[in-house]
Amino acid sequence: MSSGFEFIKQGIKQRASAQIQQILLSAEEEAKKIIINAENEVKEAVMRISKPEVMIIRKKILGSALVEGRKAILNAREEMISKVFEEAKKRLFELANKRSSEYNTILIELLKEAIKKIGEKEVIVSGNQKDIDYLKKNLNTIIKKISKELGYDVGIKVNDVPYNCMGGVIVYNPNKTKVFYNTIEGRLIGMYDELRYGISKKLFEEVR
Repeated sequence: MSSGFEFIKQGIKQRASAQIQQILLSAEEEAKKIIINAENEVKEAVMRISKPEVMIIRKKILGSALVEGRKAILNAREEMISKVFEEAKKRLFELANKRSSEYNTILIELLKEAIKKIGEKEVIVSGNQKDIDYLKKNLNTIIKKISKELGYDVGIKVNDVPYNCMGGVIVYNPNKTKVFYNTIEGRLIGMYDELRYGISKKLFEEVR
């Protein structure tokens, strides 16, 4: 994965770790309330029914309460994952719109990765209008940089027809038998799965 994406992802993970405690406290408070309400139901049941029945009903009520408490923790996890993913999306969208040097670095890395995946020395690249303009303006410099890093000379042509995406590139060989989509949207999907696993792991480590 490109260094730019790694930087963004690590920063988001660090902020997410700080937010996990706050969300967990709220979820655990809700879970405690559920358990307390269940205990109260048991006490009321004791007043109304015989002792053998109490044990059966107690297990049933508390079992249901534990399920509800667990559900509160799971809801907290989903809330956190959604917030982190939206933050990643917003961060990348801002970078792409501002045409920052950080985004330009990401764009070139995405292009290099796509060229490597295509595995041919002559390729055509497309993207949104802003990315097309940047690539055309800096094409010679980009070709030299990517050729040096890949270890062989690469020929890159820029397609003037823009592709509807947030950012990133679509790269294909001249006869279009090989196409590689390396857009920001595509990378966000991969990042979402990775962040989901990481946050879930961290969240349930804290719960134990």
